[in-house]
Amino acid sequence: MKQKIILLSILLVGIFINLNAQEENERARAESRERARVTSRAIVEPRVAIGSTGVEVTGAYVPYGRDEQRVSLNLSKHFAGEESISSEAEFEVMKGQSAISLNLSGSCSEGEITIIIIQPNGDTMKSQKITNAADITWSTMFPISEEDEKKYVGKWKLKVETDNAYGRYNLNISSR
Repeated sequence: MKQKIILLSILLVGIFINLNAQEENERARAESRERARVTSRAIVEPRVAIGSTGVEVTGAYVPYGRDEQRVSLNLSKHFAGEESISSEAEFEVMKGQSAISLNLSGSCSEGEITIIIIQPNGDTMKSQKITNAADITWSTMFPISEEDEKKYVGKWKLKVETDNAYGRYNLNISSR
């Protein structure tokens, strides 16, 4: 009889522990769903107009941490010669962003590709020609201090010009 009472006690304790674990798992799932719901509400879609034809690229501002938002724009293109183009795009860095990162790479077997990155204040951050002399990779990252906001916060312009180019480029701009 004593053994039956001990076994029954162990069985009841096991059931109680299992029910508590199930409740904890359900609470954790509910918290996870709530975090996902809050994050999905915080997503805002910016629009970036590229070129004279008005091709649009969309990205998403996704919050990380507290109030920090990140946005990234990636432009890439392969060129097969026979024409020259000139195209522009814009990228906006919002007030309150703490840093900007720029990454450019490319190669060209014939002709040339020129990438020009212009800051909101009108200064040229980078003008890079890509030719058959060498493949290029360039990157920079810098913080945005209060003193630098006039220089970096606002609409950046990106210009792409080609002259009968056989090649490619990839440009990624990120802010956080």
